Amino acid sequence: MLSNPLLRRIFGEKPAGAVIRLVVASVIVGAILAAVGANPVDIWRSLFARIGGAFEAAVENFGSVTTALISYLALGAVLVVPAWLIWRLFLGPGRDDKSRDDRRRD
Repeated sequence: MLSNPLLRRIFGEKPAGAVIRLVVASVIVGAILAAVGANPVDIWRSLFARIGGAFEAAVENFGSVTTALISYLALGAVLVVPAWLIWRLFLGPGRDDKSRDDRRRD
């Protein structure tokens, strides 16, 4: 029985059973990957290369992404802000969201 809550959350009440299930699953998945010719080192290299490539692309495209986000913000605000203002005006003074929720409970 595990006394550490984090370890108990990860392994459950029976850590030996969890370890056995992990070993069995790893052997099965490893056999399947070996059958298709996969190599664990190549998998890790490919994973890190993709992460690095995504990070590099994000850095390279930061300016265009920022410009697009600002454009979307302005475009959406053209409709959202007036709609919000009209909504708030029709609620009237002193009738905020909290008081509306209180009325629903009554």
